[in-house]
Amino acid sequence: MAYNNNYGNRGFYGGGRSNWNNNQGGGRSNWNNNGGGRYGGGGYGNQQPARKRTGAKFHSNAKNDKPCITAWRATKAGIMSLVACPTKKGMVSEQSEQWVGTVTVPNQKPFTVTCFFNINTKKLTIPDLSLVANPNISGGGFFGSFFKRKQR
Repeated sequence: MAYNNNYGNRGFYGGGRSNWNNNQGGGRSNWNNNGGGRYGGGGYGNQQPARKRTGAKFHSNAKNDKPCITAWRATKAGIMSLVACPTKKGMVSEQSEQWVGTVTVPNQKPFTVTCFFNINTKKLTIPDLSLVANPNISGGGFFGSFFKRKQR
């Protein structure tokens, strides 16, 4: 007499498609080690390109030939943006000029900050907020924090 115990067909530890461990197939898995999914597959992780979180562009106004830098940054609160243009004061040193910028942060009023534009590197730094805008980086520029590294 043969008994069918259904060992290996279903259940928590049996064969077949389990929702507990190592689901390598497509579709959704409920717990851990999911190698499948919508964009991945075969355990290789997500195959989508990374989402861009910062950007900066250098513009010049055609009417009065005045340069301008616009930058944006994705934060947990939302999008932080910057628009900066040179001031009438002009050169601060041989390598930098003074600019004024307007920073817009989510859930706050826009405020103005003093910026310094390095002519050689074409980077805009905001020392009060420890931010830098670099439109020269490929892929749309960078707008983020800067810090001086400890010397070893």
